[in-house]
Amino acid sequence: MLKKLVVAVACMLPLSMMAQKEFKFGHVNTQEIFTTMPEYEEMRTQVNKLADELENQLDKMMQEYTKKMEEYQNSAATMNEAVKKDKETDIINLQQRIENFRQSAAENLQTKQQDLIAVITTKVSNAVKAVGVENGFTYIFNIGGDVLYASDQSIDVTSLVKKKLNEKAPTPVKK
Repeated sequence: MLKKLVVAVACMLPLSMMAQKEFKFGHVNTQEIFTTMPEYEEMRTQVNKLADELENQLDKMMQEYTKKMEEYQNSAATMNEAVKKDKETDIINLQQRIENFRQSAAENLQTKQQDLIAVITTKVSNAVKAVGVENGFTYIFNIGGDVLYASDQSIDVTSLVKKKLNEKAPTPVKK
């Protein structure tokens, strides 16, 4: 009987210790932080520059295609079959190169954007973790997404994260 009592007390001890610990909840708007970071503007600039470069290259290819099509249409009636077939093959190959370039450009642009976003996201995530550790939070929820309710006991730590990221921000506000 004494063994059962000791086991019961030993099992209850961790539960009673957990009940005494106060949980501290916070929330952060990572979307707001993300879009106000200098790195975000740098990312947009880099992505736009790459998009412009790819668009210019595509324009050159389209001009070449238009020129070849016009030349073919203007002289097709006077070409012998071998030359005509060669020009048609050349035009078809150019069409395929253009389509391949479009697909490749879209993939490159998306990859570049994802890589740059990942760097910023990691930086924000590390700052949120640091704020959580430094301020003793049990959980910090992101309200930039689908959080439908944050109680008055949840502390808005957006400004602390901004501060951690070396941005100017006011002190945290209880919600």
